[in-house]
Amino acid sequence: MRTVRLLLPLLLTLSLLTSTARAHGPSSKDALNFVEQELITAEFSLFRGVVLSRGGKELDLGFFGHKYDIVFRGSPKAIALGKAYMDFKISGAVLATAGIATLLADVILLAADAKAVIDKGRTGVRSVKPLAWILLGVGAAVGLTGSILIGLSNSRLFSAVRAYNQDVFEQSRRRFSFGITPLPNGVAGHLAYSF
Repeated sequence: MRTVRLLLPLLLTLSLLTSTARAHGPSSKDALNFVEQELITAEFSLFRGVVLSRGGKELDLGFFGHKYDIVFRGSPKAIALGKAYMDFKISGAVLATAGIATLLADVILLAADAKAVIDKGRTGVRSVKPLAWILLGVGAAVGLTGSILIGLSNSRLFSAVRAYNQDVFEQSRRRFSFGITPLPNGVAGHLAYSF
């Protein structure tokens, strides 16, 4: 269903371009081929994350998105959003890892019955010291913050795809100088935000 919602606006746009190509002659067909080869599509995969493709070929963005400048070449706004994607993804991964490490340290200290987190008291009754609760709270907060940043990084990536595709239509309009107008914001948004 997600793929259908992603590809439907793209197919609608391409059908509009095809009808324009028939009306305007050979240069319109060249523009249509240019647009078809340059548009980037984004598809979400559960195990692989966001998969980008251009002209039917999958694009390698790198694990943390460090190849954004190659993928979004020729589009300054998309490159800036690609850098934001990389920054958010790296920061999110670091924070999520730190949060998990803090939670694991708390669990290990509790399981080991460490004096730093367990108080046996004079009566022999075991109780949890405040440090255990602090580690639990900090670990959860830092891990959640990292997860949120990773989620925000994906929205930056979809915005970069939208900006790049908008620039492709602008380039096509200038290069072939006929009536392809840039995508309206709503249609361009569907190319990236259809999840």
